[in-house]
Amino acid sequence: MAANATKMARFLAIIQIVTGVLLIGFGIADRLVTTEGRYYYYHEWTGYVYFGIWIGIWMCIAGGLGIPGSARERTSSRNAFAGVFMGFSITSAVLGGVIIICYSIAISQLRGYDSRRNRSRTYYNYNSYSYRYGRDNYNYHGKMAILAIMLILGIVTFGAGIWAAICTCLMKPCGCCGQPPVSYM
Repeated sequence: MAANATKMARFLAIIQIVTGVLLIGFGIADRLVTTEGRYYYYHEWTGYVYFGIWIGIWMCIAGGLGIPGSARERTSSRNAFAGVFMGFSITSAVLGGVIIICYSIAISQLRGYDSRRNRSRTYYNYNSYSYRYGRDNYNYHGKMAILAIMLILGIVTFGAGIWAAICTCLMKPCGCCGQPPVSYM
């Protein structure tokens, strides 16, 4: 059972590293698609907070700790790395939940913004520069695609974090599971 948990923990550590790199890349893209200038759109707060970048760095660190923590031979350093990997994986699951909540809200806000924007363009903006010349400073589809990808990466982060913590616990890095409690009487 522990051998399978060790292999799975190694696989999940690699998944966390890959997910972290993707989060960093799409976090940079989220920031680049965010509109700069005098107009601030309230649904673009995910780009200003840099969610993908700092959570991606955390995921890469967690996965990096999981590689030595999932070594086959049971040593004190492996147990230390496995314990830290378990803690980082639990925190990664919490951060994945934060991504899921925040990017779901951002997608909802962006959908509402687009429907109001199309409604106002149809009735009120006939004389505006962007309507007459077909130029709009906002890339709705690009922003929506990045938000959707970040939401999917958040779901992967959440699942991998919980799964890695369970597998690491099954490896028994602390040696406390299965031992009888100590009585001081």
